[in-house]
Amino acid sequence: MYRGAQMAKSLFNPGFECCFCQEAIGAEDEAQAVVLSATNLSDWRIELEEAREQQLFAHMACLMENWKGRMSFEAGALVNSG
Repeated sequence: MYRGAQMAKSLFNPGFECCFCQEAIGAEDEAQAVVLSATNLSDWRIELEEAREQQLFAHMACLMENWKGRMSFEAGALVNSG
């Protein structure tokens, strides 16, 4: 299990919550949800082994609705085809 997933499951809230709409992300929603990883850019740039990191969870639809960047977000790259 990923370190962030272990941390998230050990928090007081045993489930996941969308960082945009604050609604629960249930087991049935996980295939259409994403984990967003925020890392301190200077740690990331020097590939610091113990980089400071926070993981946020979101429904893919909420992320798409709130995406404002010039960089495109390719949701199709994250969806299982099988």
